[in-house]
Amino acid sequence: MNVVKTIAMLVFCCSFYLVSTGQVATISGVLQDSTGSQQMRGASVVLLRAADSAFLRFTPVQSDASFKLARVPYGNYLLQISFLGFETRYLPIHPDHPELTLDTISLAPQVYRLGDIVVRQPPVIFRNDTVEFNAGSFPTRAYAALEELLKKLPGVQVSPDGNIKVNGVTVERFLVDGVPFFGGNSQVATKNLPAEIIDKVQVYDASPDQKAFNGFDNGPKQKTVNVVIKKNKRKGFFGNIMAGAGTSSTYNAGLNLNRFNDNQQLSMVAQANDINSQAQSIMPAGGPPQISPGINHLGSVDLNYRDKWGAKTLTYGNYSYARQRTSYDQTSHTQNIFPDDSLTLNNQVSNNIRTSERHRFNFSIDTRPDSLNTIMIKPNISYSTSTVTDSHQSWLTGKNITDSIYRSDNHRVLSITQQSAGSNLSYMHRFHKPSRTLSIDVSLNSSQTKNNSTSNTLTTFLSEIPAEVRMDQRNETKATTTTINPVVSYTEPLGHNQAMELNYKFRYNNSDVNSQVFRLNDDSHLYDLPDSLQSNHFKNLYQTHQLMLNYRLNNNKWHVVAGIGVERDRIKGSNITRDSLVYAKYYSMTPSVNATWRLSAMQRLQFSYTGMPLALSVEQLQPVQLTVDSLFIQKGNPHLVQPYMHNANLTYTFTLRSERMLSIIMNMGSVRNAIQYAISQLPSGAQVSTPVNLNGTYNGSASISYSFPMKTMKSSLNLLTSFNYQHTPVLLNDVKSSTKSSGIGESISWQGHIAEQFDYYISSMTNFFKVHYDMVSTNYLTEQLTANARYYYHDWMFDLNLYYVFNNNLAPGYKRGIPLISPTVSKRVFKNHAGEVKLSANDLLEQNLNVSRITTANTIRDTRTSVRQRYVMVSFTYNFRSFKGK
Repeated sequence: MNVVKTIAMLVFCCSFYLVSTGQVATISGVLQDSTGSQQMRGASVVLLRAADSAFLRFTPVQSDASFKLARVPYGNYLLQISFLGFETRYLPIHPDHPELTLDTISLAPQVYRLGDIVVRQPPVIFRNDTVEFNAGSFPTRAYAALEELLKKLPGVQVSPDGNIKVNGVTVERFLVDGVPFFGGNSQVATKNLPAEIIDKVQVYDASPDQKAFNGFDNGPKQKTVNVVIKKNKRKGFFGNIMAGAGTSSTYNAGLNLNRFNDNQQLSMVAQANDINSQAQSIMPAGGPPQISPGINHLGSVDLNYRDKWGAKTLTYGNYSYARQRTSYDQTSHTQNIFPDDSLTLNNQVSNNIRTSERHRFNFSIDTRPDSLNTIMIKPNISYSTSTVTDSHQSWLTGKNITDSIYRSDNHRVLSITQQSAGSNLSYMHRFHKPSRTLSIDVSLNSSQTKNNSTSNTLTTFLSEIPAEVRMDQRNETKATTTTINPVVSYTEPLGHNQAMELNYKFRYNNSDVNSQVFRLNDDSHLYDLPDSLQSNHFKNLYQTHQLMLNYRLNNNKWHVVAGIGVERDRIKGSNITRDSLVYAKYYSMTPSVNATWRLSAMQRLQFSYTGMPLALSVEQLQPVQLTVDSLFIQKGNPHLVQPYMHNANLTYTFTLRSERMLSIIMNMGSVRNAIQYAISQLPSGAQVSTPVNLNGTYNGSASISYSFPMKTMKSSLNLLTSFNYQHTPVLLNDVKSSTKSSGIGESISWQGHIAEQFDYYISSMTNFFKVHYDMVSTNYLTEQLTANARYYYHDWMFDLNLYYVFNNNLAPGYKRGIPLISPTVSKRVFKNHAGEVKLSANDLLEQNLNVSRITTANTIRDTRTSVRQRYVMVSFTYNFRSFKGK
């Protein structure tokens, strides 16, 4: 562990040394509109290499029209200055002393004339809150995937597993031409779309449809990436086909097929493998190490559709099918913590096989009859089945492992069928008067789940007088749920930059859960003996009415949405089995504030607060106890009251000059009457868990993120420091206790390339956790180190993936450090380089295991799960392209 830390620190220090030495200059200047009528805020200044006009870096222009480029090595450059609607200027500069202050730079308005045929686009453009990258300014290799282009964009990082961050913020939505591609799955787009068809990459923060429409976006926004397809690549087909086979009977095959015809887009991703590659992501062998639990045999087909029906209606949707079989062995060590030093230890060994099959369909119809009206219809359907067969052997002992309490053997077969159908309907109308709008949004959903399980448990109690208890039972459960959630919003202007909103929400949730348990009849050998203690038929109706009045202020400095509302919740629970009724009404205030203060063009301070009640579930309310082995018993509690949550967030972002980004985020939350658990340990060792209302639940977290480019090494570095604290009350053997957990972490990710032949990604995540119970404390350190290096030599590619995970405080017998090495070599073949032959090895040292630690209110659980280990695979990929455009 010390060696890993030393290497990481040396790399970090060397990087700073390299960028801090040498002769560098600071270049500054001011822009001016030659007509004197246009503000230059939002213009971009780009530094190009004089020899070949290669992109080096960019900086946005401040609100006072000034700009500054720091730490520019002495040399010859071109300065490109661009602004929408103005002629782009190119200025040769030769910094040869520490400070270079340019004369005022004037931009002339763009004049369009017939016959103009050449338009030069700047690499980066700022359009209000959107940063737009011109893909043509960041060249990639032939047949490169979109993720290779993204890695070259300033401030964008792509990890080996496909996660995208922009200036340290995780991307949550991924769009292609403004609509979700395969449901918004970023990995599908980045790994299957070719970089050569991309025209622009846009980055911005997005709000939900209704909030974006009326401007009352008082909730969190999502970091969004939208890629725009080139006009000459909108007609044709492209994709690839891949097949591979390896040792240990491993296989991997995939097909990616796309047909574009202007506004119509049809795409298919199909695959079959047993190397734990996930659905919707064609990844030839040789990607990052696969550490997901078990051995997965997967077959999947995903279809994506987009088209325009006439001039005013846009449609898009996707269908997904997957069949998967997962098998794994698992061992666990659990410390059960109770008052009076009555700690028990549970060791368990299990074998699991799960087979599942699912269908999922989503569709969207977005029609705009005119400029004032929008209608959106989004139906969705899903259906899935799964079968689980597992066996568990567990041993419970006292604090001294020789003090045996019981031994249990359990065998279970479980089948689950789930189906749901729903739709989201939206109508949005904009009146002729600015800021006056009316919008109606209705969500409908109906779902049904059927669970049928058979379990056989033999428990041997190892007290002074040993005894055996066998429980052989069948459980048949059917649960149906219907939800209807309409939202009506009306906004009215109050004056310049001000408006108010009247918002009404209604939530209807009707649940019906019928669970029948039958014991095995030794005479008939059938499950025909009803278990009245565990059987129950329970209906629950949950209705919510909420009325909110919101105020909005929006000007150059402030964007504020503040509101106050009242909410009434009504619960009506009917216990059909016991002929009893649970009825309650709750009234709550629902305040909310979301304020953004634009300190400058590059600084923002955002504060948000919400207070809201939390809904109760049927499982928590129904007065029944459930168990499959008589050792872990769960009870419902019809006397629960509604919890109320407070949550506050403070975010400060500072986009410094030269693509540097600083972000500080603080979160605080608390829950009154939180749903926690009363856990009792019986003399036999069995545990009974019941939900109860407890006060004292609160949490806090903070993070500091700083990302910046390292120009000398053509790389970017992102630093993230995080802190968190959580206080959770619990009742243990009728004694109120609390769990206090805290943690501090440091994450470093470094991504870059050297020339066009070598690129790399290095990430280190170090976390220290401390969990304090009233009776005992524990702390542990985790380290996760990921490294990827890729070298291109003519038609060859050499790739190396390293992964190391460490936990310093696992139970005895659990491996603390796991190193994974996965090398790959490939060669492009054929005249057009459309083919690729690849030789790859996964987990070369055969060390792969999935090891984890989870802490709860009264347990510390270490788990070890088998995974796919070493294999060597040969694969072949063929890429095809055919476009009608030039």
